[in-house]
Amino acid sequence: MNLLIRAVGPGLAAPPFGLAETLEDPLLSVYRRSTDGSEALILTNDNWDDEPGADATSDATAAASAFALPPRGGDAACVATLRPGIYTVVVNGADGGTGLAIVELYQVP
Repeated sequence: MNLLIRAVGPGLAAPPFGLAETLEDPLLSVYRRSTDGSEALILTNDNWDDEPGADATSDATAAASAFALPPRGGDAACVATLRPGIYTVVVNGADGGTGLAIVELYQVP
């Protein structure tokens, strides 16, 4: 299954949301749980547009009808192909910061 996974902090501060105290630099981490109960880190993303897959992330955002994330905005997002299983998405401040963020998952073709 192809998923667009996003951790949006700075994008929530911009119009039309205008929220205060957002997480300035979210770091997105995805873990997969094994049958023995352990979890392994399978991907991370910080600053979606600095990654090699930025064009695919932008295309998936449009295909999912998600709101656009501004370039150099600091939000984290990526496209991942995940097989069935149990996953955990964690969002931390890349710089140790705290604040409001939202995690979004969209199935994309």
